Amino acid sequence: MNNIKNFIYTFKMFKQSCGFLALIKIILELITMIKVFVEVYFVSLIIEEITQSISNTTNIFNIFSTKLIILGLIMISLTIISSISQVVDDICSEKMQRYLRLQTIKKVSELGIDNFDNPSFYDNINQTIINSRNMDNLVSDAVTLGVTLVCTIVLFIMSFMFNYYIAIIILILSIPVYLVEKKYYQIIYSWEELELPVEREIGYITNILTNKNWAKELRFFNMNHEYMDRYNEKTKKYIHEKTRILKRKGIPMSAISIVNSIVQISIYIVTGIIIINNYSGSISIFYYYSALLIKLFSYTRQLFACGGRFHGYNDRINRYKNFLCKNDSLKIPNEESIVIDKINSIKFEDVYFKYPGNEEYTLNNLSFEINSSEKVLLIGDNGAGKSTIIKILLKFYRVNDGRVLINNYPIEQIVTESLRNQIGVIFQDYCIFSDTYSYNIALTKEYNQEEMKKVTSQINLSNIVNEWPNSYETSLTKFFDVDGKELSGGEKQKIAIGRCLYKNSSFLVMDEPNSSLDLKTESDIYNIVLKENEKTLLLISHKLSKITNFDKIIVLKSGCIEAVGSHSQLYNCNQYYKELYDLQVKKFTQEGK
Repeated sequence: MNNIKNFIYTFKMFKQSCGFLALIKIILELITMIKVFVEVYFVSLIIEEITQSISNTTNIFNIFSTKLIILGLIMISLTIISSISQVVDDICSEKMQRYLRLQTIKKVSELGIDNFDNPSFYDNINQTIINSRNMDNLVSDAVTLGVTLVCTIVLFIMSFMFNYYIAIIILILSIPVYLVEKKYYQIIYSWEELELPVEREIGYITNILTNKNWAKELRFFNMNHEYMDRYNEKTKKYIHEKTRILKRKGIPMSAISIVNSIVQISIYIVTGIIIINNYSGSISIFYYYSALLIKLFSYTRQLFACGGRFHGYNDRINRYKNFLCKNDSLKIPNEESIVIDKINSIKFEDVYFKYPGNEEYTLNNLSFEINSSEKVLLIGDNGAGKSTIIKILLKFYRVNDGRVLINNYPIEQIVTESLRNQIGVIFQDYCIFSDTYSYNIALTKEYNQEEMKKVTSQINLSNIVNEWPNSYETSLTKFFDVDGKELSGGEKQKIAIGRCLYKNSSFLVMDEPNSSLDLKTESDIYNIVLKENEKTLLLISHKLSKITNFDKIIVLKSGCIEAVGSHSQLYNCNQYYKELYDLQVKKFTQEGK
């Protein structure tokens, strides 16, 4: 029953991905099936005509009777259709693989970011992509199976009428192919599950050796040879295991091939004896029936081979379907119901949080409040949990205990899209896309040019951008465009800040926005965001610049709130904050800043 469900599911995917071509493919395959019988009859007819022509000593050109010419034209037409069918098959295969891969990518994009903390998740993605290719093979095999089944039935009936012993023996001798194919696909499926981490590691090493991000380190530290050795080691292990699996199929299949050759020779001998005894040794009849029996043997083996492979396909389709049905652990159906058009308040109440797979809590009994239009600075040592707070606010993770309230509503009840629409964010590990400057700011191909010009000026990039030949439409990075612009670390950070400013949101979240900025740009950026009177600001920073301009400072230590207050309050009352501030003042003094 499960096999049938998976079969129907796969053909549904086939229809969705290929549209009308799916029907055309099936029709062409059915038409091509006729070629099997026409070919046998056509050749036997030619042999018969030639035999009669020789025995009657008539002109050899007399063999071209009307029947023969018509059959010849049919054969040519079927050959053309067969070629067209192959082209359609290739197109359908490409369309279906792309469609199934798109469904995988779409599903990954819908799942919570917490999934990426689990290494097995990457294996599941790779396995699903592999399974999508197998589903494409299933469609091809299924169509082939349908056509083969019809051909086999017809050939069996015709062969049975000639000699039922031979027809039954051929059927029985084809069964081992089914058993070998079934066993092989069970083995290869289990092996793929075990080898996925190795294959993923090979992909990771390949990416390191071919990606610009690692190029400088590899060359400077002379690490190319080390990673090449690792690549060779993993690849050799992979190939060794794959070879071992293939041998387990190859050895019995070789034995089957020997038997097949013996069977084909036997068919010719036995058919010849029968023809001599019952049909006066007619060469055309000998060819006709021997060809039928050989094709019956070929089609029964193909039929059983497809049947054996279907067991392997069934496991893969189940895994593919399970991945697409995977639920987002951060979402509960019908839980999100509240749409917000502005963030007026944020409250963390007794929040506990630990990352998946971790034993220790990153946030411990965390409580604080941010009100509308407040400018709040969040400081603390590395690993104190500052960036984690942002991830929770953006609903990338769900807290283990306690509550997060937005406008006094539990964050789980707020529609995620409406929440994120109200937040402009700079991530600490922001990305620069290999696209135009304008796209990297607006994150869309269509943008407001006046707003783009304003933001570019705010982040002090106007002079640079205006010098570029294509201005805002200049490509960043040389990944796709040889004339693309490579930016410095500070320029990239300015773009990340511009991205945050361009978005018309009520709440700005900036995680270390000044780490790569010069003092003047840093001061200018602070002046801009601190003057946004109607916007709420949460800024995470190790640099305590403009510290007196913030309404509130939250000091985080080891996942706990150490203190909350203004600069003067904290400096006079909290030793930890005083030490942080004095150390930075000392640093700036020593550096002459």
